[in-house]
Amino acid sequence: MIAAPWDKVPPHEQLFVLVTGANSGVGLGICERLIDDFLATRPLSAHLILIPTTRSVRKSRETIFHLKQHLAQTATTSSALRSRAGPDYHPDDTTARVHLLSGLLPVLTWPSFKLARPGAVLNQRPVRSDLVPNESPDNPLAVASAYDTKPSSPVLGEVFCANVFGHYVLAHELLPLLSRESADLSPGRVVWTSSIEPLARHFRLDDFQGVETEGPYESSKRLTDVLALTSHLPSTRRISEKYFTPEEEETAQRLPVRPSFYLTHPGVVASNLFPVPFPFILFYAYKFALYLARWLGSPWHPVTWYGGAVAPVWLALQDDETLQELDAKKIKWGSAASVTGRAEVKKTEVEGWGWEGAVEDRESLARDPATGVLRKVVGRHPQARDLTPDQIVDFEELGCKVWAEMERLRRQWEEFLEIRGGSTAQANGKA
Repeated sequence: MIAAPWDKVPPHEQLFVLVTGANSGVGLGICERLIDDFLATRPLSAHLILIPTTRSVRKSRETIFHLKQHLAQTATTSSALRSRAGPDYHPDDTTARVHLLSGLLPVLTWPSFKLARPGAVLNQRPVRSDLVPNESPDNPLAVASAYDTKPSSPVLGEVFCANVFGHYVLAHELLPLLSRESADLSPGRVVWTSSIEPLARHFRLDDFQGVETEGPYESSKRLTDVLALTSHLPSTRRISEKYFTPEEEETAQRLPVRPSFYLTHPGVVASNLFPVPFPFILFYAYKFALYLARWLGSPWHPVTWYGGAVAPVWLALQDDETLQELDAKKIKWGSAASVTGRAEVKKTEVEGWGWEGAVEDRESLARDPATGVLRKVVGRHPQARDLTPDQIVDFEELGCKVWAEMERLRRQWEEFLEIRGGSTAQANGKA
């Protein structure tokens, strides 16, 4: 077997990052910014192994090609890299430290989810050949029926699956890679991407998957907020402990240190997903409106994908000591920007949780030591109300119920797909 290019590099100088939805939008911006910030901040001997995942072979190739071009441009034009390396700097030495691996994850983001209608459930139609890396009879996606309406088939909301559940299951399956032998080692990190939009009213427990609501996207993002912000709490540990434990008993005993969940959002960025004729006209008008909002003082308009990536990349690269000092798992970190476009990472208020899971009144907010756009009151939702202790209790109770339902769904789908039983396909066309 051929050795990997980073095999001789010490483990503490290897950084593995998997990014979902990496072919466009904020996902692509995360990959670009991760390359740039890694090269700017990590030792010149460190290696980045970046795994951008997409839904098709074609998109994977296009993404890798684009990122290689971006890497080459950074290595060639960065004056900071040249100054760090000295007079003997050569761009090839830099590009040799970034390794781009491709991956396909069709089970997370089905092709139509970005324009999913309210009430949509997972479309189990036959899957295009370029979306499934292995169309053997053992692959449940390869034998999906047109619309599986059998009573035995669990309902799975389309946006819920794409934004939350697919990634939730993926992170559990990756526990052997994310868990650690000792607390002395840097723990694995799962960085969730939410949105600036969701409020408490967007999510209902009796419509957990957002199938009945007219805002399934906002519902899934509010669910993401609750799931991530309560993942570390003692009140949810009894429920979440099984999720954070690798399935193989030997692996669980060998790797007892669980990964950490972190929460981010990209702010407001320009999207070209306009299902109308001549979308480029609407796109540029929309983009100008976003810039105008920023010029008028909004901190939540990075506008570009690259700008929207600053918060998740910061969490991926920040050292453990800083994250622990900030108690970063308790905070929703947002990508922000100053009036001049300077990228910032800003704490974001979450309804029912506040900024850090603690009550802060007007007087404490007035004493906020942050400056400029980083002050908590800057960009606060106009309908926001001061947090009460009872609301925090309610939020934690909601977190327990959310974790319980997510675990129930995970076990249900593992049983339905017979994942733990060794067979993942059904002869009658179930998926």
